[in-house]
Amino acid sequence: MHRGSRKGVAQRGNKVSFGSYGLQSLERAWITGPQIEAARVAISRGMKRKGSMWIRIFPQKSVTKKPLEVRMGKGKANVEQWVAVVRPATMLFEVEGVPESVAREALSSAAAKMPVRCRFAERDLSEGSRMNISEIREKTKVELAAQGRGLREELFQLKLHKATSQLERPIRLRELRRDIARIETRVTQLGRKDAMEKLATALNGVKDFTVDGVATALLGLAKSGLSRKDVLKVGGAVFNKNKVRLTNREMAELIQAKGMEKAVELVKKEAAAN
Repeated sequence: MHRGSRKGVAQRGNKVSFGSYGLQSLERAWITGPQIEAARVAISRGMKRKGSMWIRIFPQKSVTKKPLEVRMGKGKANVEQWVAVVRPATMLFEVEGVPESVAREALSSAAAKMPVRCRFAERDLSEGSRMNISEIREKTKVELAAQGRGLREELFQLKLHKATSQLERPIRLRELRRDIARIETRVTQLGRKDAMEKLATALNGVKDFTVDGVATALLGLAKSGLSRKDVLKVGGAVFNKNKVRLTNREMAELIQAKGMEKAVELVKKEAAAN
């Protein structure tokens, strides 16, 4: 691969696009894979393995080098290392889910591992920031459904506007799709949690904890709002880890083998994880 050019300022990948805070390069250089990994470890330790982290650069350029005391010619040398081409304004790392003080300290320790001068960058809220994970988790299922409808309507209007004219901020389309996906994921988690709680209540109310009694309780769940497929899916997440296709009675046999107290405890534990 040719040496390429590192002239100019980064025109793409120069903004905080995924997290809330970022580490931005102020100089041009080739950054090697081990240097990127050292910075990643420094950020992970600084954040105490909390929050989220994005690595915005990747060492995709090969650099060759001939050994010492070898004459010119005889073809190209072997690959010595892989590097990422970094220009001024390139965003190197992004973090989210931690306070600003923790993010500053973690990114500062990562900057010490870089061969270029860097600066701490924040997300520009004036450009329409995406939703935080904490905001989504605090909302109820009804609120999330209403907000999802609003975001889909905005996405439809933007697509319509894009088809007829030029958008001022095309990146807003990607932000909307990401927010909608997050909301749908959270709605699915809440629905699964509700189903787990219903399953725990139904199992706890079984007087005769036999296979027939458990099977009757599962059928009662299917009639109370959950479909038979949902009942088997929820029960399978706890008692059918091998994901074998089971009937309602086979699922009841797995649950009955655990015993009432153990089965209810496992279901409640799985519900708390959502």
